Amino acid sequence: MNKIISVLLCVVMITTAVICAVPSATAYNQKTPLENASDFSWDNASVYFLLTDRFQNGNTSNDHSYGRALDASGQPISGWNTSPGTFHGGDFAGITQKINEGYFNDLGVNAIWISAPYEQIHGYVTPGGSNDFAHYSYHGYYVLDYTETDANFGTKEEFRTMVDTAHKNGIRVIMDVVMNHAGYNTLKCSSTTSVPSRTGTRLSPTFTRLRA
Repeated sequence: MNKIISVLLCVVMITTAVICAVPSATAYNQKTPLENASDFSWDNASVYFLLTDRFQNGNTSNDHSYGRALDASGQPISGWNTSPGTFHGGDFAGITQKINEGYFNDLGVNAIWISAPYEQIHGYVTPGGSNDFAHYSYHGYYVLDYTETDANFGTKEEFRTMVDTAHKNGIRVIMDVVMNHAGYNTLKCSSTTSVPSRTGTRLSPTFTRLRA
């Protein structure tokens, strides 16, 4: 009888230990925004890298900023949002939208690393060769102005909203700084195109990189 009682006690103790060791399902789903900056630690941070342009289109009004991917009559070029070298519409507003939807919290992400947000060259370059195609700076590596956000990505106010929203949801934002990838300024254009201008002159899609 004593042996039976001892065995039962052991079973009860082991079962209790296992139950206590397994977190409940709700524990994984809890969203605990940071109360203040000191609550965050980079130790074992879960970082999510994204290309802003390729992530989420939250504001379609900026899709063709600076006249990108528009034809001579100002109409979007066919396939502009699927071509491998063009801007596809992703922006700060889209990132904010996904934060509010709980996309990152559901993944357990507490830091977002975004591609360079600075203003990029307005036109495109081409690699040359038989398989030539328009290559815009959707990736953020052809910077024109480090003091401005690129209009395709959004405004400074939209950027600030994105960061504030991230912080409210316990998420930090890492900015990609690409000082070694300034934009190309050796461009040639046909006689019918506008000269690249920092005053907002629309650039028609005929620019190409000069090759030595």
